[in-house]
Amino acid sequence: MATKTPSLPSPQSVTCRIAATLRHHPDADVTDLRRELHAAKIEKYVTELAEKFPPLTEAQRERLALLIKGGAA
Repeated sequence: MATKTPSLPSPQSVTCRIAATLRHHPDADVTDLRRELHAAKIEKYVTELAEKFPPLTEAQRERLALLIKGGAA
């Protein structure tokens, strides 16, 4: 049985956090929140693709993991 990875907050909720932070603290550094937003968008997209298509082979999963980790293509 596969272990389910905890998911990130939704892109919408992170966008709201960025907006609220900037509304109350216009000079705030929201770099980490923007990084979290990008990760949430990627997770949402990949999840949608995974639900739509057949499972990947082990080699395909390893190649994608390497790309995500910043390894050679």
